[in-house]
Amino acid sequence: MLYICFIIQTIKKLNEMEKNPIIELAEKIQKRFGANIETRVTGKTGADHCPVITVEIELPNGEIFTASGINQKEAKQKAAREALESL
Repeated sequence: MLYICFIIQTIKKLNEMEKNPIIELAEKIQKRFGANIETRVTGKTGADHCPVITVEIELPNGEIFTASGINQKEAKQKAAREALESL
């Protein structure tokens, strides 16, 4: 039973890796423009135990996508999803 749980967890992790919008965006931009995306944290508000992080992703063509989240990873993923939707 423990082995089956391990396999299921591994499959879930692989699926999450495939669906990572930041990686997907970076690959598409690299193919399209031959350049990389730029990401930067533009703000942090809220208390230390409940922060709101704001991140920008800039594409080589100058387009900027901004999103906020409870941590940097979440904010980057939201901004990357927005960018992917616009492509």
